[in-house]
Amino acid sequence: MHIINTILDRMMSNPTFADAVFANAEKALEEYNLSTDEVAKFKSISRADFNSMTPEQRKSFSLDSTEGGWRTISGGGLR
Repeated sequence: MHIINTILDRMMSNPTFADAVFANAEKALEEYNLSTDEVAKFKSISRADFNSMTPEQRKSFSLDSTEGGWRTISGGGLR
């Protein structure tokens, strides 16, 4: 499993961790040794957008390193 999916899964299952990512992504994600760009992409999603997605929709999303933000794999949702 890609590290991004691991983080998204943790955010979905652990609201305290998700809160920490939205409050201070750099600190919350430091254990994952992400690049500055990867951390910035987590910072680019709003809490409201994340909360509005179903677990299935969240699982269909990944971070696209070439587009600078979230992208959908299977349609609908964040761009």
